[in-house]
Amino acid sequence: MRSLTPEIILEVSSVSYAFGGVKAVDGSTFTLQRGLIGALIGPNGAGKTTLINVASGALGAQGGRISFNGLDITGWPSHRVARSGLIRTFQISRELGGMTVLENMLVPPPDQAGEQLFNAVFRPSVGRKQDRRLVELALTQLENFGLYSSRDQYARNLSGGQKRLLELARGVMGEPKLMVLDEPFAGVNPALIERLEEHIRELRQGGITFLMVEHNLNVVERICDHVVVMAEGRTLATGRMADLRRNEEVITAYLGGALTKRAQPAPAGAQPTTGGMPSERGPAVLVAESITAGYGKVPVIQDVTLQAEPGKVVAMVGPNGAGKSTMLKAVFGLLRNKSGRVLLAGEDIGAWPAFRIARNGMAYVPQVINVFTSMTVFENLEMGGYTLKKGVQARANEVLEIFPDLKTARSKKAGNLSGGQRNMLGMARALMLEPKVVLLDEPTAGLSPAYTAIVWDQIRRVAALGTAVVVVEQNVDLAVNHADWVYVLVAGRNRLDGKAREVGLVDLPSIFLGGQGPTEPELRAERKVNEGG
Repeated sequence: MRSLTPEIILEVSSVSYAFGGVKAVDGSTFTLQRGLIGALIGPNGAGKTTLINVASGALGAQGGRISFNGLDITGWPSHRVARSGLIRTFQISRELGGMTVLENMLVPPPDQAGEQLFNAVFRPSVGRKQDRRLVELALTQLENFGLYSSRDQYARNLSGGQKRLLELARGVMGEPKLMVLDEPFAGVNPALIERLEEHIRELRQGGITFLMVEHNLNVVERICDHVVVMAEGRTLATGRMADLRRNEEVITAYLGGALTKRAQPAPAGAQPTTGGMPSERGPAVLVAESITAGYGKVPVIQDVTLQAEPGKVVAMVGPNGAGKSTMLKAVFGLLRNKSGRVLLAGEDIGAWPAFRIARNGMAYVPQVINVFTSMTVFENLEMGGYTLKKGVQARANEVLEIFPDLKTARSKKAGNLSGGQRNMLGMARALMLEPKVVLLDEPTAGLSPAYTAIVWDQIRRVAALGTAVVVVEQNVDLAVNHADWVYVLVAGRNRLDGKAREVGLVDLPSIFLGGQGPTEPELRAERKVNEGG
């Protein structure tokens, strides 16, 4: 079916996709004009990556229609979508590590004659001629991207930044009309960000249209002509980034409500400081100092510091891609930290594996895959207490007294619980070993407002037991209203921290949605909380 508007290269019409009962994309609709650089932004869980997976054929749309370059590509497999000219890249570079950089470049070109059996057997010269042309083209692209000197290196030996460049250069070899980039600037240093921006602009001048999922909104404002904002699986707003920063619906989607819109001036005499550990806070059971960590060679968090006290709730908030979940994994031993130290009850656990950390008083509840779906609620709790030598069932019954909703569903399969009940079960199982510290990664993601309130009530009840609770929370209003202390992370670094009610007085929209840096009075408002309010 041909589109009636030829200048539109991508048209997404009422597209939907669900994982089980969770609607990741719920009727999203937008268009992208040919020759533009577009961006798809939104808070965590908005459905951005799921939507581009549907558009690129990795997932099949369960509703709606996708038109690309005038053709209805709904339901096409990913290889057919790619051959039509829609090429995508991934957030984590997927280079073919056992092949050289040049060999990686020779994989994507379509219609390679040498790959056809007839040509390989009876007309080998046809394939060799095309191969020579492709090698010349690949070397030219490697020269353009600054990778020519690495052409004979194994791709796995490239730096994180070089892998990003290879991902983009390799995509160009697929002869795209539209390139869909999934967080191309994530974990990239400022110098490389400028190079990537320049390459994308040059490729746009060469006729390639771009659509990128990106959390660095300053980059989005600099290079993107059209921005689509998603929230809860739907298209919330479209336009220029400079205009969307002032859109009340966009601010609410990123921050969770109206409270954080009202910035207040700092009291006279307050001075800006760096993120730290104010002396008025009580003795900490968890201290993480100057943590730098990431995935492979790419640091996601740099020099990040936090602490948590018994009986208190500490929240970490920040824009998408700030490194909040990475910080939890670094603290719990799931990542090998490049620098810094982690102290649990005064003991340095920075080199410990996760299972040893768990046995010594810290629990971690991930955002997803946090229950055993084929087991009952009670069996999940028993699994949580597997290291207890005795009294497992008695402890499980004690934990159920803390979670009334789970007590009535003790014989129910976890896979049949609601999203909120699953998150509470994850917390309940974490309490089986009576931990000193519980780490929760976005426990309210995707929940209704009513159940979100219930989950936060349970978090406060857990803290009331004397447990230190560290929560990654996307909804800033929830953090400000329920936590005792809030850390704000931006681009993998501490931006500010302080008492929750005082962090709520800072101009957080400017932090979350980018734009110009804060003025000196705004900095004083941000940092005053570290001086004791």
